[in-house]
Amino acid sequence: MFKSKLLLLVFLYTCGFAHAQMQNDSIIRKYLICKSTSFNFYSKIFVEGKRLLAVSNDGKKCRGHLKIINDTLFSLTNSWNFKCDTFNINQIRKLKNPNLLLTGLGIISIPYGLWVAHDGYTMLGTGLIWDFLGKIWIIGGVSYCIVGPLVINGPKIDLTFYNLKIHQSKGYKLKKKHLKYLYPNN
Repeated sequence: MFKSKLLLLVFLYTCGFAHAQMQNDSIIRKYLICKSTSFNFYSKIFVEGKRLLAVSNDGKKCRGHLKIINDTLFSLTNSWNFKCDTFNINQIRKLKNPNLLLTGLGIISIPYGLWVAHDGYTMLGTGLIWDFLGKIWIIGGVSYCIVGPLVINGPKIDLTFYNLKIHQSKGYKLKKKHLKYLYPNN
């Protein structure tokens, strides 16, 4: 009796797993691909729903979550003011990929850098070694204040040497190793 219940449980578990695997293969995933035009130095894959900051050719900036409409259009929806802007792939001049960690570090860097510079200033005049350390702390704190806010919007992708493409895949997640087979000669 126990063996039959155990076999039934194992059978139901494997059937449920196989059903979930079949459902996973029917998902259509949409990607925005940034691929280099010369050599294969750099390629970036943006999944639908990823946060982006886009700058168009006419200078319009928009930040929001990526939503792919068709093969040439995508939209960015800002979650704060629910503003939605639609872009053509050919209209985009720059893309940035902001993430929460870099944004937080960029915002925190200003008070932290000022604190380090202030501590360096208070060390001046207390001795030869402390004068040297105080100058280093002042230089480090000021440079941290200057460089920190530059990382808030994430790394910039200038699209003069890159192509944007929209790709849809069914059943598998697109990875960088797949790009050389999908777009061999750009």
